[in-house]
Amino acid sequence: MTRWIAIVTVLSTLVLSACGGATTTPAPTWPNTLTKVTPLEGTSAGGTQVTLRGTGFTDPTFELQRILFGEEPAESWEIVDDTTIRCVAPPGALGSTVITLWGDDEETPLLTGGFRYVALTLYVADGAASTQPNLYRVDLDTGRPILVGSIGYPIAALATRPDGVIFAVEDGALRRLIRIDPSSGAGRPVALLRDQAGGIPDLVDVTFVGNRLIGQTPAGHLVEIDLGIGTVSLLDPSPQPGIGSGVASQADGTVVLTPDPGEPIYTYDPDTGESTEGPPLEVDAPEAFEAIAVLDDFVYGVRVDPDGIEPPLLVRMNPYTGEVEVLGPLPPDVASVTNDF
Repeated sequence: MTRWIAIVTVLSTLVLSACGGATTTPAPTWPNTLTKVTPLEGTSAGGTQVTLRGTGFTDPTFELQRILFGEEPAESWEIVDDTTIRCVAPPGALGSTVITLWGDDEETPLLTGGFRYVALTLYVADGAASTQPNLYRVDLDTGRPILVGSIGYPIAALATRPDGVIFAVEDGALRRLIRIDPSSGAGRPVALLRDQAGGIPDLVDVTFVGNRLIGQTPAGHLVEIDLGIGTVSLLDPSPQPGIGSGVASQADGTVVLTPDPGEPIYTYDPDTGESTEGPPLEVDAPEAFEAIAVLDDFVYGVRVDPDGIEPPLLVRMNPYTGEVEVLGPLPPDVASVTNDF
């Protein structure tokens, strides 16, 4: 008797399912995934370029309308292709937050991913005077340098690519291009720098304009460095010789060149060759700058004592007023600085 009851129960279930009477409904399957967020963190000031990787971003059912970092909308975003979305993070509070991709449905997000806001920081590195060259991360809230790790090579100039990887020019007879891991500080030579005549180029600073690595010579000329083979070629048009002792790039692709103390800051457009002169820096000689970086609309520099008596100082320069503020001392052998994407 029990067996017949079981058979009837199974038959009833099959009939109900065939007639649409099943008690459960399969969950819809989205063709979209979000598999990777690069980088996983950005500064609380905002402006970090974030790449989202996944699938189905161009599918008609995706209908992406907005991207939120926590409660704040991304400063801008674009669907590059079916697997890539690029966006710019807005300012945010320190700590972890969630990236949410929203469509027309205001109650259910399409996709989510993690992101973390960190303090505004810069990287600085030791030069030829150091017996064990290190990479440091400087917290701009406190001005305190924090050791990241040993680079293994003395550094003459630093630059951070938009994807967060640091490239540097070795300070020494070889002048190699060094790739530095920003999480460990470890350096790895990737190319030997050579100019068009086959000689070893002398560079006082480097910066990235997009993915192009731009360097500055002691005479003030700008050059472009091939990341693959290390060749250095004069950038045409190039600013007049003598302008600047450090170079850094702004978000709009223009280049900032700092002169000697008391002279104006220059902004240079590498596409048109036009230079704009700012106010003179409020610094007394004989102090000088060895390198600069641009972050959050300010110019940061390593200010050195030519006599080597005082330690190098990290300073913040206002390019609109010329005001210079000392943030604090740096390790004695630091000779270069770069922004942190």
